[in-house]
Amino acid sequence: MAITVHRATKKDQQDVGELWQALLDQQAGLDARFGPSEDARKRWDNDFPVWIRQESRRIFVAAKDEKVVGFLTAHRWAA
Repeated sequence: MAITVHRATKKDQQDVGELWQALLDQQAGLDARFGPSEDARKRWDNDFPVWIRQESRRIFVAAKDEKVVGFLTAHRWAA
């Protein structure tokens, strides 16, 4: 089945959070200076619902067979 992409919703929070945590762990494994803070996941879980509602942010989720396999984030900055 093909990979589908959709804008993230509240139901994607757990899956995207797990992928994000895996990315942080991988980066820390390459260079300890990039290790996540102790409260990184808690902060992600707190911020995710806000981010998916903001007009200046976008989080997209890639799914295959209804399983989240990737995500993309964007944040528009303007003066």
